[in-house]
Amino acid sequence: MASESFSNAAMFVDGAWTESASGETFTADSPATGEVIAEVPQGSRDDAQRAIEAANRAADRWSRATAFDRAAAMHRVADAVEDRREELTHTLTLDQGKPLRESRDEVEELVQYWRNAAEDGKRLEGRLANSFTPGKRVLLVRRPRA
Repeated sequence: MASESFSNAAMFVDGAWTESASGETFTADSPATGEVIAEVPQGSRDDAQRAIEAANRAADRWSRATAFDRAAAMHRVADAVEDRREELTHTLTLDQGKPLRESRDEVEELVQYWRNAAEDGKRLEGRLANSFTPGKRVLLVRRPRA
């Protein structure tokens, strides 16, 4: 039986929760317990193309926003992750079989990366902060955009 929290899994494409274009799904289960987590849309090339096209449409609007508007949007993402911290921690643990402590650290690091990106976008100094998690190393490779 799928976990109640995740029984309505869907893909987020072009600002909306949606099923796969093919309607196909697969069963996601926990590697730690074998518990069925959810039926998840089976994404296809068509779904990926739809997401790419939506991202390209959004990129124009995003590029015209001020650095402060983009920062505010990224802080809202961090806020949303914080609001769902426990649910996301639980989901990571179920889906990947990792310990709760490791999942909590990963969710907290995600929040900090969004906050750092929000603030860095205002300055564009090009420096990358050290990892939020002690003992982790973060590398940045700069490549020209094609």
